[in-house]
Amino acid sequence: MNENTKQKIFVVGCGGTGSNYIKELARYLATNNDYDVNANIILIDGDVVEEKNLERQSFVKEDLFMNKAEAMALAVNDSYDLTFSYVPEYLKSKEHMLQLMKNAYTKGNEENEELFVPIIIGCVDNHNCRKILHEVFEEYSDIIYIDAANEFSSGEVVVGIKSNHAVIAPDRAFYFPDILKDSKSVLEMSCTELNAVKPQHLITNLFAANICLAQTIRILNGDWTCGGIYSFDAFQCRCSKTDANLIKQ
Repeated sequence: MNENTKQKIFVVGCGGTGSNYIKELARYLATNNDYDVNANIILIDGDVVEEKNLERQSFVKEDLFMNKAEAMALAVNDSYDLTFSYVPEYLKSKEHMLQLMKNAYTKGNEENEELFVPIIIGCVDNHNCRKILHEVFEEYSDIIYIDAANEFSSGEVVVGIKSNHAVIAPDRAFYFPDILKDSKSVLEMSCTELNAVKPQHLITNLFAANICLAQTIRILNGDWTCGGIYSFDAFQCRCSKTDANLIKQ
């Protein structure tokens, strides 16, 4: 990286963790003028807002039946005078994500892709999408991939970092190689499978979102030492970080 390096943040998944992360990221950027990333936030999700989402996701009744990425972008742009953009699509493949990223780099002003380091925030609930994001992580020489996963009260956030082709901190696949096994995409899943997601709690989603936000802020401030896995229990208010070099392969 060089001194002219900027960041683009791609938030994949605008549900329980993603929507809460987006709302607080917007609040932070709107009140801190030190970051040149306002117009470089891209929200990605193919899902629509349902009534059941209102309990723990950052949507209101007026958002019902809207695409989640669109609803969040419109909400934060209106509330904080920002310019987040959105892609109302599910990820289909590594090539699909790479094309979305390329479109984000060239949209409007044809900026040089090499001047940007992508920060991917993964807030998804299926392994197929995590596999795609892992493949994108492997593709880039400089990239940060923050991935959140949780169940009812506990979970983990993994911060993967690459710089100049070197893996400073591995991504989720290092800790949980099962995500690389073949699995169905959201588009291939039946209604029964889609509705079989394990229950989560608002407090847990907020906890995961705040961990993601804290590491994002560190990275925006130039601190690339935050790589590792952050395991947490929201109900017990516990969070511990473990570096990859302390885990036996």
